[in-house]
Amino acid sequence: MVLASWASSVNAQIEVNLSGNARFGLDYDSARMAPVAKAQFNARARMEIEFRGVADNGLRFGANFRIDQAGGAAGNTAMTEGDVFISGAFGRLSMGDVGSAAEWAIGEFFEIGYTGLEMGPEFLGNGWLAGGTPTSVLYEYELGGFRLFAGSDQLQSGPVKSQISSIGASYSFDRFTVGLGHETGRSSGTKVRHTVGGVEAAIDPYSILVMYGHKNLGGASFKQYGASASATLKDHEIAAYYMRRFDTSRNVGVGYSYDLGKGAVLGAGVNRSSHLGVTTRQADLGLKTHF
Repeated sequence: MVLASWASSVNAQIEVNLSGNARFGLDYDSARMAPVAKAQFNARARMEIEFRGVADNGLRFGANFRIDQAGGAAGNTAMTEGDVFISGAFGRLSMGDVGSAAEWAIGEFFEIGYTGLEMGPEFLGNGWLAGGTPTSVLYEYELGGFRLFAGSDQLQSGPVKSQISSIGASYSFDRFTVGLGHETGRSSGTKVRHTVGGVEAAIDPYSILVMYGHKNLGGASFKQYGASASATLKDHEIAAYYMRRFDTSRNVGVGYSYDLGKGAVLGAGVNRSSHLGVTTRQADLGLKTHF
């Protein structure tokens, strides 16, 4: 839905868009303890607002946030939801809940199930670690097949140093994308750094993303690695993943979705996570819609 208006102060058309999504179904979590039922009804509805404009000098600007997260989007030095941006020939500069530059360079795992059961890669920036602070900044620049990213958490704002800076780059050629990212800084006063790389291939109808990351926290080393793949055949999509995270947990899942058309998708998935001898199983089934 487009709610267009004109801002005479900048003599430019401002486009305001309302969009949303809703879902309902069932989910299952073996970690739920009696008397709580392991299977539960699951439903939600969300709305998002986005506006974009162009100033007289060609500068593009805009913002977006979920309506139920409007309080976090109004956070000033603590903007935890949504983002605000400007863009032009120089690239794009965003502030808010913008993610880590390394995360943008590597990409995301494919969604499992209708609620998103996947436990994908971990990153340090934008509050991933305890002590991370909101209102992050992200710079992006694209040239041919290259994409460059640089970002930072909020500047020091408390008695304990907690701030992560990040850089990343990706290069796309033919049906492949190679990405590399690095994050460094302090988490609750402890020095931390993370280097991560990934390769994605998209050979219709198949796509696969493989990644590996190495983290050093206070002199101790940790690693993560995983792969995510999907296959799309007409209205059907199958996705699967495996992820070994920094905490040594091992996670694997498979999902299926059927596109009913007009923004409606039937989805289902199963996921298994093992950590320190404890295994948790999750599953879901439901209908999700976008409008």
